[in-house]
Amino acid sequence: MIQLKNVNKIYGHDDNEIIALNNINLTLPEKGLVIIIGESGLGKSTLLNCLSKIEKINSGEIEGISKEEVSFVFQDYQLIENLSVKENLVLFSDNISNIDFILDKLDLLRFKNKKVNELSGGQKQRVAIARSIILNTKYLFADEPTGNLDSDNSMKIAKILKEISSDK
Repeated sequence: MIQLKNVNKIYGHDDNEIIALNNINLTLPEKGLVIIIGESGLGKSTLLNCLSKIEKINSGEIEGISKEEVSFVFQDYQLIENLSVKENLVLFSDNISNIDFILDKLDLLRFKNKKVNELSGGQKQRVAIARSIILNTKYLFADEPTGNLDSDNSMKIAKILKEISSDK
């Protein structure tokens, strides 16, 4: 179980402060699918970044999670463009035995040896998702994981994330 107690995240200093998270108290289950919905600019990405320890909070506590237990699907992919899909995945995990299986599940197997800079935005998004799955962490955070996908691929990704959430 993950617990947030009086979590605050403020950007800037003094008269130029932006309060991104204001006294957040939240309990999340150890496994299952949790979806955070809201308008742009409300702090959803900041919350995910703080939960995953990418960003430090200014005050409060986040308990029950460590950085080593987290994989993250970024909105902007965070892939190395001049490497192939497979090379990007191998960089992040020694667990390469299931790369073909995961790429096939995400309809990316035929692009395994293609450089990331030759892929579409939706394909890059699916590679980023594959990387998070391959890491096999306790928690997988995804910041708008279907934002760059067509409706068919969005449904596939939603189904895959739901399957993963039964264990994580």
